[in-house]
Amino acid sequence: MKPIAKSILSLAFVFCVFNAVVFAQSSQTVLIVFDSSERMRQEINGQSRFLHAKRFVNDFVNVNTSVRIGLTIFGSDATGGTEAYFSPLPPGNNSVSTIADELDKLNPEGMSPIASALLYGSQSLTPNGINYIIIVTDGVENTGGGPINVAQTLMNRGLITRLDVVGFTDLKEDNPLISELVNAGNGMYVPAWDAERLIQHYSTMLTDFAERESFGSAGYRCFIGSENSFPAYGSTVELFDGTGQKVDTQIFWKGIFENLDPGSYNFIASHQDTSIMRSFEVISGERTDLNFVFMVPTGEFSYLHKIENTLDGKAYGTITRVYHSTGEAVFTGTDAEGIVTNLPEGKYAVEALYEGLPQQTQEVEILSGTQPQLEFQFNVGRGRIAYQCFLDLLQTNVASGTQIKIFRQPYNELALEESQWRGTTTYLPVGLYTVEGNYKGIIRRENIEVHSDSTSTLDFTFNIEQVRFSFQCFASEAKKVPATGVLFQVYNQDGVLIEESNTWRGNFQLPEGVYSIQAHFEGKTKTQTLNLFASSQQNTIIIDFEK
Repeated sequence: MKPIAKSILSLAFVFCVFNAVVFAQSSQTVLIVFDSSERMRQEINGQSRFLHAKRFVNDFVNVNTSVRIGLTIFGSDATGGTEAYFSPLPPGNNSVSTIADELDKLNPEGMSPIASALLYGSQSLTPNGINYIIIVTDGVENTGGGPINVAQTLMNRGLITRLDVVGFTDLKEDNPLISELVNAGNGMYVPAWDAERLIQHYSTMLTDFAERESFGSAGYRCFIGSENSFPAYGSTVELFDGTGQKVDTQIFWKGIFENLDPGSYNFIASHQDTSIMRSFEVISGERTDLNFVFMVPTGEFSYLHKIENTLDGKAYGTITRVYHSTGEAVFTGTDAEGIVTNLPEGKYAVEALYEGLPQQTQEVEILSGTQPQLEFQFNVGRGRIAYQCFLDLLQTNVASGTQIKIFRQPYNELALEESQWRGTTTYLPVGLYTVEGNYKGIIRRENIEVHSDSTSTLDFTFNIEQVRFSFQCFASEAKKVPATGVLFQVYNQDGVLIEESNTWRGNFQLPEGVYSIQAHFEGKTKTQTLNLFASSQQNTIIIDFEK
């Protein structure tokens, strides 16, 4: 598989079911974003999530339809330590067998970069088209991405019409991330074993679309500063026909006027004290889209969610929602602190939701040149995590230098980072955490629950054989002149730097395996492969920069 750069985002779709259902002909596109990560191996009712997901997809695509279907996959990275996502089937006339063949090639491995896969897969969608995304996932993002913000961005920019989620719990409320994704995408949630409900919904939706194709439609979007920039929340758009008669009014920064008779129309878009008029033609079976740009003052505010009685004080996992005075959703975030920028001047409501506690709401007024600071306090229990890292099952050899990262779930927010083989964390809010131990590029992960007024313990065992090797670097082999000032580096098979020295000779102790050596001296670079295996002989690397 070819990993893609991390600046982009995911989903999996399936057209399924009973032979009685036939999706109507249309020019619409459905992108399926499919979770093939290591977590999909977990079993439900005696079968893995992966098999449940494949069965759902195969059933869903069995429906007779002319809708363009695409497939994006995330996970399936055998290295297990990096995010991976790719699109084997761009949107087009992909058949049931073609999609089934791609799914049969998969083996659940690796991480769950939902956000990156969403962004990446969305690049294959036609701008201003009728695009739907169906994500098939267990609802865990474990690479630090922000899938909710990505989904909102795709919706706000009009790239997708809706986003649905297929998961592995009976209720969407059982998984906060899935619940927020569905809300952001104006979609619905169904368990993988309840395909019929989503199929029937798409059947009705696409049939209604086909019946409306004798009419036309007109869409609009309002922005601040430039096209495709920040939405102009609080805009009002009025639609007039060719005789000057008002047809309809919408109070939202983007929208669609549907079921319009072909002919001439005018839009009047207003934001604060500015109005813009645009004329256009409605054509049968087509949608016309217009953008409006307003030059108005903007501002920003910062927020911080705090937990009482904890050392760093941050309420990891808090959901932040911001609403314009018109009721439009402006922002959703899952970080403990942040800054919301480019807001048009005006009043906003800011909601803070922490699992199991009542919602808190504050009002903020945005003015150009200012940055109000909002702080929310939550009173919850606190506890600690004590951890130890060993190289062997007998726990006789400690894994000195292990890098420890602790992530708050369900949003995988980094809560703590330490560089020691054992320790006890500062106080953390109660809840579920993922602890990651990285010893010289070898990674172990464990989930652990933090309980109130107690310390949860966790032992990492890497179970690896250590091998010592030495190195010497010479400027001249014949004269045995040391290469004083050399930079000697050791990389693992993933290209991660794990050891480094500025001396011309020395030694390291590393886990068994294959490594890449790089030595840099006076503008020259020497590379070499190092195979370390446990033996009675000492491994020695000699670098000669004269050769």
